[in-house]
Amino acid sequence: MKSFLYLVQGTAALVSGFIELRHRTRADALFLTYDHPLDGAIFFPNSSWAQGRNRLLAEAGAIGHDYLYTIFLDDDVVFDQGNWDVLERQLLRYRPAVAVPVNPHVRDLPLGLRLKHAYVAFVPRQPSPATDEQLIAVHRDVVADALVVPYQERFDHISWYWPARVQKVLIQTFYAPHVLLLNRIVVRNDLHREYPRRTADTELEAWLSRQFACSYRHPRRYPLLIRPPHEFEVLLKRPDRFLRANAWRAYWLARALAYRKRATYRLPPDAVSAALKQDADLFAQYRALRLRGAAW
Repeated sequence: MKSFLYLVQGTAALVSGFIELRHRTRADALFLTYDHPLDGAIFFPNSSWAQGRNRLLAEAGAIGHDYLYTIFLDDDVVFDQGNWDVLERQLLRYRPAVAVPVNPHVRDLPLGLRLKHAYVAFVPRQPSPATDEQLIAVHRDVVADALVVPYQERFDHISWYWPARVQKVLIQTFYAPHVLLLNRIVVRNDLHREYPRRTADTELEAWLSRQFACSYRHPRRYPLLIRPPHEFEVLLKRPDRFLRANAWRAYWLARALAYRKRATYRLPPDAVSAALKQDADLFAQYRALRLRGAAW
């Protein structure tokens, strides 16, 4: 039985470079293009980032196979360290709720040393206070809970960043102790396309406040990575900042060493009911998809 399902979306030219994923021993793969048809891929013309991922998720549900991890990725992801084999091995070993590799958007988070052309990890994985969506692995229990996914398409006309922002908040609010950064895998995506990308998020914060009956967590970035000679310069100029960074490193190292995988990540319905307002959009989505067995 295969443990992984890769969901890849993007342009036909770039998605074609990932077709080999469907031939992996432990994985299946689904593909989606929005610009031109591609043999073996779903064609969803002019779809947004959130719409494409949700369409792939719907197709995955129709397969009816209970994959341990669903791995979403964009078409421009490139490995600088590690590969698909390392990713799959680490997911099977640590069994997190959500996992991401090191990437430019979490570049200060790894417990390790930044050399000129490589990261040297002090620990292979650590709980992470932030995630990024260019490559993200989601446990089947998290998929079944129907909160982190499907993505919120309601903001597509304003900013394609916002569905990702909502996902980050949901991940940190409901699954924070079991969100892992895989420090020995480093990826990047260098392409930047034109799409709605408003950065001012007052409207998004207002929507989030209407969803939660409790306080919710935003992702955070702590200066954990050692970057010589920058660290030496900070020590000379700002010893208070240097000591604070070391204190954070000690804290996250202790959390990394204490990390234990869980047998299940399903959220108790009472906990979700207590966290979300009963008349909110997120709770309506959760209730509807849970009643349908999350087979959207």
